[in-house]
Amino acid sequence: MSAVGPRISLDVVATARSRLEAGRAALIDLDSEAEGPDPERARGGRRRGRSHAPVGGVRRVELATQLVDDVLGDLVPAAAELSGSPLVTLVALGGYGRRELSLHSDVDLLFVVGEAEELRSEEVFVEALLYALWDLGLEVGHSVRSVDATLKWAEGEQTVLSSLLDARLLPGGSGSAEERRRTFETVERGIDELVSRSETVRTIISAKEEEAARRRERYGGTVYLLEPNLKESAGGLRDLHAALWISRVRFKTHGLDELLRLGVLSPEEHRNLWRAYDFLLRVRFELHRITGRRQDHLRFDHQERIAEILEYMDAGESDLDRRKHGVERFMRAYYFHARNLRILSQGLLERATKVRPVRAGAARPTRGGFRRRGRTITVSGADHFVRDPSAMVRIFEVAQEDSLEIHPHAKHLVSEQRGLLDKAWRRDRRVVEPFLSILEDPKHDASMVEVMHDAGLLKQIIPEMNRVTGRWQHSLYHVYTVDVHALKVLDFGKRMRRGDFHETLPALSRMMADLPRPSVLLLGCLLHDIGKGWPREDHSERGARVAAAVGRRFEEASTPGWSAEDSADLVWLVQDHLLMSDISQRRDVSDPELVAQFASTVRTEERLEMLYLLTVVDMMGTSPKVWTSWKAALLAELFVHARAALLSEDGEGARRHFRARRVRAREALLTALEGGRESDAAEARAFFDAVPDRYLLTESTRRMTRHVRMWSGVRRYGGIAVHVVHLPREGVSALTVVAADRPGLLAVLAGVLAAHDLSIVNASVFSVESHPHLGPERQADPEMSVSLRDFHIRPDAAALAPRIALDVLRVTDASGHLADDSERWHRVRSDLEALLMDGADAEAELAPRIWRTKGLRPPRPAVKTEVELVGGQGDDVVIDVFCEDHVGVLWVIARTLAEHRLAITLAKISTQGHRVADGFYVRDAETGARVEADRLRAAATAVREALERALVPAA
Repeated sequence: MSAVGPRISLDVVATARSRLEAGRAALIDLDSEAEGPDPERARGGRRRGRSHAPVGGVRRVELATQLVDDVLGDLVPAAAELSGSPLVTLVALGGYGRRELSLHSDVDLLFVVGEAEELRSEEVFVEALLYALWDLGLEVGHSVRSVDATLKWAEGEQTVLSSLLDARLLPGGSGSAEERRRTFETVERGIDELVSRSETVRTIISAKEEEAARRRERYGGTVYLLEPNLKESAGGLRDLHAALWISRVRFKTHGLDELLRLGVLSPEEHRNLWRAYDFLLRVRFELHRITGRRQDHLRFDHQERIAEILEYMDAGESDLDRRKHGVERFMRAYYFHARNLRILSQGLLERATKVRPVRAGAARPTRGGFRRRGRTITVSGADHFVRDPSAMVRIFEVAQEDSLEIHPHAKHLVSEQRGLLDKAWRRDRRVVEPFLSILEDPKHDASMVEVMHDAGLLKQIIPEMNRVTGRWQHSLYHVYTVDVHALKVLDFGKRMRRGDFHETLPALSRMMADLPRPSVLLLGCLLHDIGKGWPREDHSERGARVAAAVGRRFEEASTPGWSAEDSADLVWLVQDHLLMSDISQRRDVSDPELVAQFASTVRTEERLEMLYLLTVVDMMGTSPKVWTSWKAALLAELFVHARAALLSEDGEGARRHFRARRVRAREALLTALEGGRESDAAEARAFFDAVPDRYLLTESTRRMTRHVRMWSGVRRYGGIAVHVVHLPREGVSALTVVAADRPGLLAVLAGVLAAHDLSIVNASVFSVESHPHLGPERQADPEMSVSLRDFHIRPDAAALAPRIALDVLRVTDASGHLADDSERWHRVRSDLEALLMDGADAEAELAPRIWRTKGLRPPRPAVKTEVELVGGQGDDVVIDVFCEDHVGVLWVIARTLAEHRLAITLAKISTQGHRVADGFYVRDAETGARVEADRLRAAATAVREALERALVPAA
C-alpha cells in the first residue's frame, strides 16, 4: 500500500465516527428495551430486580454488525468517488461474515478485484477506505485478491477456507451492484465446489481436529476453568464454529436452523445450543464493554462486574456475600451453557465425522439386548429405551464391562429420552443395581460415569446432582465446578482401587483394594460435596440429608449389596468428610484427648479407613496443588494415632500409643548419638525431657539430632542458630531457627520471610528450657561466629535465656514454588540477626518491604476475613483465622497476638488456594497460663481488624 494517496474527506469520516459512537452507545443502552425471552431465568441462576427481559447476545451482535455495515455505507461511496468507481466487491469474512461482531471485534474484509496487472484505481479505493476505518479506531484485517487468487488461497490454507465458509456480500462496494453480486456468486460456487471434493472434506475435518487439539493444549481441555477464554477455551464459541464449519461441508447446511430442519439436531438440542450461543455472545459483548477493547479472557475482576451488569447480585446480601454469591450464580450460568455448547457441538461433530453407513449384518447382537458395531455399542431401535428405560443404565454397564464406546446415536437417544427414568425408576432394582455395578467395577476409572453425566443420565438417577451441575466455587482452591470435582474424586477413588497408584501410594492402594464395601466409599466420593447445591446452608449438613435420601431410594430398590447400614455410613461420610483434613491441618494431633474424641466419632476401623481414603482422593481431586507430601504425612499421622485408639478396649489406646512413640523416639535419638561425647548424650537426654510430645511425634531422628546441637549451641553461646535445607520433592525449604524465646518471635520470623517474598506453609513452634544444671555456661564472644557442622550460630552473651525457642518452618516463594536461592537465604539470616540481636525496629524495617507490592495483586475472588475462638487443650486456646492469602498475613497475625501478650505455642498453617485457614494455639506470654475469655475476644477482634486493614489493596 502506498504511503501517500487520496483520503476520504474529514467531514465524511466525522459523520461515520458520529454514527459509530452513537451506535455503540445505543447498543450499551439496549436493556432499556424489553424484547425477547430471558434465556437465563430458568437455569442460569437467580436474577434480581429485572422488570423486563434483556436483549440477548445474538441480537446485540447482529446490531453491532449492522452498525459496521452502516459505517461502511457512509465511507464506501466517498472511496468509490475518489477512485473512479472501479469494480471492487467487498466481502465480510469470519465473525463479521457470520454477523457476530461484538463492540470491539476486529473486522475482516476481502476486497475482490479484477485480474489486470495494473489496478491503480482499485488500490486507491482500498487504501482510502482502510485509512478511514483505521481513523475510526476499528481493527481491520484485510486482503485484496482476484476471484482465482481467492480460491487458490482458500485451497492452500484451511483457516482461510473456514473464514470463507462464513463469507457475506456487503451491500457497499465499487462498480455496479449486479457485477458485484455476480463476482460474489462466482466465489461462492468456487468454495462450494472445493468443499464438495472428498479429499477436501477429509482435509478440513483433520485440520479442525488438529486445531481443536492445539486449543485444548493451550487453553485447557476442560470447560471449568477459573478464568476461561470465551472464544478458545473448551465450551467457547470456537467449538461451535468448528462444528458448523464441518457440518457445512458434510451436510451442506448454513447454520443451526438448517441442521434442525434436516433432523441433524433435535428441537431440544437446537434450543439448548442456541441458548448457549446467545449467552456466550452476551457475556463477550459485556466483556468488550467494560474493558473498552477486544477481549475474550474472562478474568476474576471482569466476572464480578459482568455479574453485576447482568443482575446476578442480590441486593439483600452483604457486600462480600453479594459479590461472592453473585459471581457464583453468574459463573454457574456460564459453565452450564459452555458445557452444553461443548457437548452438543461434540455430538454434532460426531454425527458429521463418525457416523457412516453400516453394511447389512455389520451390527451384531450383544448381551443386554444391545447391538455392537465395531468398538461401539448401540440400541436395536429408536424405541429401545421407550420400551425399557432401565436399559439406559444397562447400556453403560455393558459398555464399561466390555470396554466399548457408546455409539453417537445411542448417546443421542439417551439425552433425548432420559426423562423416562422418572421417580419410580430411581427406586427400581433394574436401575440401581447396574449403576452400583458401574461404580464398583474394579477394572475401570470413572470415565463411563462422566459420559453418563454429559448425557444427562446421572442426574436422572440422582436428581440432586442437578443442583451442583456447573456450580462454580468462587476460590482458587477449587479449580473445578462442584459436579466435575465430584467426578474427579470418584475417578481418583476408582483408579486407586484399580491399582494405578500402587507405586506412589502403596499402603492406601492396598487399603482401598481390601475395603469390604467399596460402593459406600465410591458413592461418598460422588456425593461428598452435593450439599453445595444449597449455598446458603452448611454443605456438609445438607449433603448428609441428600445422602440419606439417596440411600433410602437404593434401599427401596431392594438392591443386593446395599443395606440400611450402608446408608448410615454413607450419610456419616458425607457429613464428616472434612473432619480428618481439618484436624490434621489445624489441630495438635499429639493431644491424646483430641485423638480419642476423633476415634469415638469414627467408631470403627472400617469407617476410619473410608474417611482416610475419601480425604485423600478429595484433596487429589481438588486441584493438582492441594495434595502434597506434607498433607499426606499429617493425614497418615492422624490415621495411625486414631487406629491405635480404636484398637484399644479400655479407651486408653491413644495415651499408650503416644507413650510408646515417645520411648521409641528417645531410644532412636540416643542410639544416633552413640559413639560421641558423653556430654552430647547428656544434652540429648535433657533436651528430650524438655520438649513436648508433639515435637517427638512430628520430627525424625536425624532432625532431632540436629536440633539438639542447635539448642545446645544457643544454650551455651546465646544468639541464634539458623539452618535451611531444600526439599525439591516436596517443593519446600525447611527453615529451623533456634533463639532465646521471646514474645513475638514468630512475628519477626514471618515478617522477615515476607519481606523476602517467602511464604510459610507450615510452622511448628516449640519452647524448650535451657537447663542450666547441665554445666557451667561459656561466656559468648559477640564477634565470634560458630559453625557447627550443618548450621550457623551468631553468639550473643546478652541473649542467654532460661527458655529457648525452636521453630521449624516449611517455606516456599510467594508463588508456592521451591525457593533455593542461597543468596536470598543469606539475606534472610542477616535480617534475623539484625532484628533479634542488634535491636533493629521490626515495624520500620519490615512493613515497607512487605507491602511494597500491595497494590499489584492480581484480581482474585473475594475472601471473608473471620477469626474464631474454638476451645483448646490444657492452658492453650485455639484461634482459627480465615482470610485472603497474601505475603505478610502471618506476620500481621503473629504481631497482633504478641501485642496482646499472647504466646503462640503451635501454629498450624493451611492455605487453600488464595484462602488462609490457620489455627493458632495461644496462652499468656508472661505466665504461660490460660487466657481469660474477654482478653481472647479482644485479641481476636484486633486480629480481624488488622487483617482487614492490611488486605485492602493500596490505592
